[in-house]
Amino acid sequence: MEPLDSAPKIGPKNINADINNDLGGEFLMDEEPQEMTPAERNEEVVLRHENGESNVDIAKSLHMGVGEVNLVIDLYNRRKNK
Repeated sequence: MEPLDSAPKIGPKNINADINNDLGGEFLMDEEPQEMTPAERNEEVVLRHENGESNVDIAKSLHMGVGEVNLVIDLYNRRKNK
């Protein structure tokens, strides 16, 4: 029996990669969330919204709640219409 120190390290990333490979690589894994300041994230939400991306897709890709995305867009629209 091999010692625990020499056992391969298995984490969620490795497991997901193995599952993706087992399925023929046809499924893309979500990207790791990027570290952004709240202001940068809000700018990204507005930019994606203006480019026609759905609020649900924006929320998923930025690892945010849909309600938070809706709030950012609503506040942006209010400010824009003043």
